[in-house]
Amino acid sequence: KRCDPPCVPYVGVYLADLISIEEGVQNLNSNGLINFAKMRMLAHTILEIRLYQQTYYDLKVVPDVVKHILVNCSNALCEDKIFERSYTLEPRNQRSPAIDHGV
Repeated sequence: KRCDPPCVPYVGVYLADLISIEEGVQNLNSNGLINFAKMRMLAHTILEIRLYQQTYYDLKVVPDVVKHILVNCSNALCEDKIFERSYTLEPRNQRSPAIDHGV
């Protein structure tokens, strides 16, 4: 569902749209020419994202929210610890399991 700015869209929806268009629609049409329908779909999705980026958000500091974040979220992991945890769970040299495509 779409809405007018200001709002914070869920980026995953736009990424899924872009991936779907990129992988599901050919770059060239049946005549071997650039598929402008695909390019229009990509452009439309990117323009929607840019619309949200260009909208001015007049956000005010709410002291109670800041206090809550500082008090209750102080034990959140820093970026280095998050990376370390990610690396522990999924080492870089680990190969993905083979996928059987029935070939």
